[in-house]
Amino acid sequence: MSTEIFVSYLSTCVSEWSDDDYTKTESSFEITGVSTNAPYSNYDRFTLCVDVDIGDKLYVVYYEYNTGDSFSNHDGLGEIVWVFKDLSLAEACKEHIVNNKEEPSFVFVDEAGNSIKIGNVAYGYFENIDCVSIDEFTIKKIKTRK
Repeated sequence: MSTEIFVSYLSTCVSEWSDDDYTKTESSFEITGVSTNAPYSNYDRFTLCVDVDIGDKLYVVYYEYNTGDSFSNHDGLGEIVWVFKDLSLAEACKEHIVNNKEEPSFVFVDEAGNSIKIGNVAYGYFENIDCVSIDEFTIKKIKTRK
């Protein structure tokens, strides 16, 4: 059994500064909800190995990071890692990421005991994970356009 879940988010440019040699951009990243159908924009899709229903609580693990190069820097980017029904698995996933920030990938276990391996988008010389978070959401069904 599996359930398709959509995690919606906002990623907004807060400020940008530039001169002839360097550019600095600051953004904000916010998870806005979890639903059983696709929102209009800005979402990631996950297939969970457990059944979930409208009204159930889910836990979204994500991290915020920065990146750049010799000529620019971008702070406040976000990456959604996974969605869990079991809070203890979400906490274990978060702890693994915190302890392995500088690795090229992360490995964690889902509710079915499957080992999940995902790439670390904040892996590199100029990249850095700023914080790892777990947000709790109640599953909703979004009204769709007709």
